[in-house]
Amino acid sequence: MPTQKHWRESAGFAIGAVAATKREQISLNALIRKGFAAVDGQFTEAGLAFYRRKIKRLAA
Repeated sequence: MPTQKHWRESAGFAIGAVAATKREQISLNALIRKGFAAVDGQFTEAGLAFYRRKIKRLAA
C-alpha cells in the first residue's frame, strides 16, 4: 500500500479518486480545472448548477 500511494501521488492521482481509466482521469482533471468538481471527485455547487442549467435547456 505505501508503494502504491507513493506511485499514485507521484503520478498526480489522488487516493480515492473515482476515475478508473486514463480517459476518466483526464475528464476528472478537466472538471477540477473548471471548478465543477473537487479533488476527491465530488461535484461542487458550481458543477451542479451548470448540470441543472444544461438539463433544463435540453428539456426545453
